[in-house]
Amino acid sequence: MPWTLDIHIIDVGQGECTFIVARDPAAVAPAPATRSILIDAGHRIYAKTVNDYIANLPGGAVPVDHILTSHYDVDHSGGVQALLIADNLDAVCRAVGSTAPMANIPAPRPQLLAGFTAAACAAMLGAYGPSAAAAGPPILVARGAAAGLNDANAMQQGIASAEALPPPAPQPLFAQGATKRRDVARRVGLAATNAVAGGFNVAASARAAAYQELRTTVPAGSRFRTLGRYRDTHVIDIGPTAHMPAAYGPAITGQYTASGNYAVQAPNTNRMRTTPALGDEVLFDSGPGAVLPPANAPAAVVTAISGTAWPTGAAFPPSGQPDNDDSIGLVIQFNEFVYWTAGDLPSQGEDVVGNALMANPLPDPAGGFYPQATSVACFKCGHHGSATATSPAFLAAVNPVGAMISAGNNPAHQHPRQATITALDNAGTMQFFYLTNCNFARVGVPRSNGLNQLTAMGNRSRVAGDNALPNLPVPGAPARHRGNVVLRVVEAQSLLPAGNPARWCVVGYWDLDAAPAGPRVDALVF
Repeated sequence: MPWTLDIHIIDVGQGECTFIVARDPAAVAPAPATRSILIDAGHRIYAKTVNDYIANLPGGAVPVDHILTSHYDVDHSGGVQALLIADNLDAVCRAVGSTAPMANIPAPRPQLLAGFTAAACAAMLGAYGPSAAAAGPPILVARGAAAGLNDANAMQQGIASAEALPPPAPQPLFAQGATKRRDVARRVGLAATNAVAGGFNVAASARAAAYQELRTTVPAGSRFRTLGRYRDTHVIDIGPTAHMPAAYGPAITGQYTASGNYAVQAPNTNRMRTTPALGDEVLFDSGPGAVLPPANAPAAVVTAISGTAWPTGAAFPPSGQPDNDDSIGLVIQFNEFVYWTAGDLPSQGEDVVGNALMANPLPDPAGGFYPQATSVACFKCGHHGSATATSPAFLAAVNPVGAMISAGNNPAHQHPRQATITALDNAGTMQFFYLTNCNFARVGVPRSNGLNQLTAMGNRSRVAGDNALPNLPVPGAPARHRGNVVLRVVEAQSLLPAGNPARWCVVGYWDLDAAPAGPRVDALVF
């Protein structure tokens, strides 16, 4: 069966985000046709950018099987936390919407309005999902008392009925926040009543109304609809540490703090959270749907975590950056193709792993080994192209043909650093290296100096997108061509031996300097 591996480097400004997708459209159940892992998601302001990118993938969105938080720096974990909180809010709105159709019984407007409002209020008090039938009595009481009432009084009757007859053993969506609960009930009641009059879907209208009322109760970075995309996602991280944000762990379990002062527990969130061990395969063989990787499929193996390196588990020399030392290092091996990514892991760990990869085959979950790597064909530069990672020693050890840098325009960091660009430019095997942005002038990156990167003599850098400032997704700002980079390898190429000129991967990005400007694809022979 022909597998395809896509590695999406999503432009999240001064942060990092990678979405890895393995596909086999010819797979026959129970073998999975897709397997995916989202690694980090930038700062929280980029969570919607990441969600929209995944939702609009060519060929359609794929389930997000895993989210891997490499470590807890906010430019890696902030977007993950924001995605999960947005998904938790979506679960609340879906619960409210699922109860609303119970009140969709033909009647004059006051009775409809009272019934729908009662249904929404009852759902907020716990009458949703398997307990939705508990909304029946309040709906009947409200409808019976609403004849001849105006809209405001009909909605008030619905609220009073639900609060007088709460579910017998509720797990309320809002244990506190009665004012907001009533506001949601009124808005949902009105939207559902108008949906009946207009011939629209009641449940969808109720969900949308609940979202519009509740969206401002979550942080700004989480105010978007996820459609339940992350409800069952398996979360992989380094476990509780001193650097873990306070709201990160609760967000995984479906919790968030509404309006900053009262707790909400989202229903129907089924996220497993695990901390992997060195040598674990996490793309297929982890989480609730764990299976052995199919023959010739890509695999993702943990090779660094919490300051230790595969294969011995020995601690590597500390860098003085303990949170970065914690970063999870992941090797994607697709037969003869090898890719490396490791958050902000400094050279102290990266160099150890690079040497180990060239000397030892990665373990196979079935008890064997993957083919011995002869190179790391492509990799993501550590720490946004900082001088603390991607050392000349690492490059000499792993012989890459391509590299990716995720960087932004933060003047405090000025990534990528010149030392990293020089090291990449001097790597003898390097064909091209790709940057989501390069807003600081660097020798070896013609675009950063206002030159045409496709015609500059000997240039091996490729800055993706229009490199515009600012690169934040400012609401209402004109659309820009973001610096996303996509690497693709197909099974046929991944199986070819070294030295075969047909053994290539392709890298796609948007190029400002092409004539005309637009999408461009490079082939890298590995």
